[in-house]
Amino acid sequence: IGGYNKGVSESSFLNPQAAVAACHISEGSRVADLSAGSGFFARAAARATGPQGQVWAVDAHQSLLPRLKNLGLGYTAS
Repeated sequence: IGGYNKGVSESSFLNPQAAVAACHISEGSRVADLSAGSGFFARAAARATGPQGQVWAVDAHQSLLPRLKNLGLGYTAS
């Protein structure tokens, strides 16, 4: 299965902060969350990238996107 997931444990799958850390996402990063759904990982990525970063949430179910956009507009660094 190659080394695509080297250093990523199964426990990080449902732990968005661990997944973001394993991907080395940091302040100012640009990230795309493909098949974003409810934004579970996109929100964690947004916290990691901070106000200088960008997170694009993409999903085939267009009905989810307005909610994700509204979540993004309400983002403040904490």
